[in-house]
Amino acid sequence: MSIYLKKITNDIGDLEYLMYQEIPYLENGALNELNRVTLDSFYKLVDRRVKEEYLKLDEINNPRISYILYDNDYPVGEVCIRPVLNDYYKKNSGNIGYKIRPSKRNLGYGNKILSLALDECKKLNMREVILQCYDYNKYSIKVIKNNNGKLIFKDNDVEIYVIKIS
Repeated sequence: MSIYLKKITNDIGDLEYLMYQEIPYLENGALNELNRVTLDSFYKLVDRRVKEEYLKLDEINNPRISYILYDNDYPVGEVCIRPVLNDYYKKNSGNIGYKIRPSKRNLGYGNKILSLALDECKKLNMREVILQCYDYNKYSIKVIKNNNGKLIFKDNDVEIYVIKIS
């Protein structure tokens, strides 16, 4: 079995489009802006997503590198990494966000996507990452803890975790 991350590029196709249509538009605070769009709009949004890696960090923009998790060339989920954070994302999100398509949940892909994302963070010379999660999202909390996440702050229903990268 071959499970790997691939950076999103403009050459993704119908299988990836179908994955993004399966992942809910809004779930646990995460927005999937590639859901509920036509195929033409999808490719325009993918092009924008590819270019986000090169955004200049400021109050509005935050660079983000997006990857798709594949299992034997079948798209299973998406993870986005923000190597640096502006004030908004420090407070409202964190360095990593991930989504697994519903038909592939509870099969270990959450642990794998976060583990592979941490490998990418290491390549980016990141020393630690911050992740946020709602306290009712027990599956994501388990994934974060399985990847050495330590709870550092809780504010109402939001938990903030840190993972040290060695």
